[in-house]
Amino acid sequence: MGITQIIDPFYVNLPSAEYRKFPSVGQFCWVPIVHLDGIPRLLDVERADPTEHYATKFTIRNMGEKDFRKKSRLPIKMLSLRETEELIIHRAKKRPAIIIATTNTCFQDIERLLQTLGKTHLQQSNCLLLLPLYGIEMENHDGGFPSVMVSRIKALLYQQFFYFPREKSPLIFNCVGRLDRIQPVLYHHNVFDLEPYALSPEVLSVLLGMIRNLDSRRHNFSGNH
Repeated sequence: MGITQIIDPFYVNLPSAEYRKFPSVGQFCWVPIVHLDGIPRLLDVERADPTEHYATKFTIRNMGEKDFRKKSRLPIKMLSLRETEELIIHRAKKRPAIIIATTNTCFQDIERLLQTLGKTHLQQSNCLLLLPLYGIEMENHDGGFPSVMVSRIKALLYQQFFYFPREKSPLIFNCVGRLDRIQPVLYHHNVFDLEPYALSPEVLSVLLGMIRNLDSRRHNFSGNH
């Protein structure tokens, strides 16, 4: 027996006049989600001409042991790389996601202090946490989670996966939410496509409970994973 057989309804509709105003916990959205590489790829940039302030030469390579150490480089306009910083590149895809956190603790007196110090990034109220959703293997969709895994995911046997049926939702396929890929995103309306659907209170309660219980144990770990 899976979670879809126990809880009904799985989703609820949000008021049409409200859902676009600001993201809410449990709400569906579409947002760019990065693909994690086993070895991060770096983008080396430099000026082709020392008198030119824009990056005009690029090299993509895997990260090495000597990266993220002090390097002497000419400043490049619009990048502002510091001595120990590198540019990491990722593939990304706009995916459906569930908003699982929308608020942070913020103090007005600290906000004024951070503005004075130029450190407003230390207290941001518009930072959201998202649970990205990935498709499952189907007749018209070869990629994604195979059926043998999906059966166990529906039964909540995985601590890091959660099943989402596509019925009565904005999803194109049945999906799996990956708790091991929870992503922080700064909210901006140009980045998000908010949907007028959300998880029902019962489903949201189960999902948030799984997130609270998610631990860092990894069985059968090896350096090849």
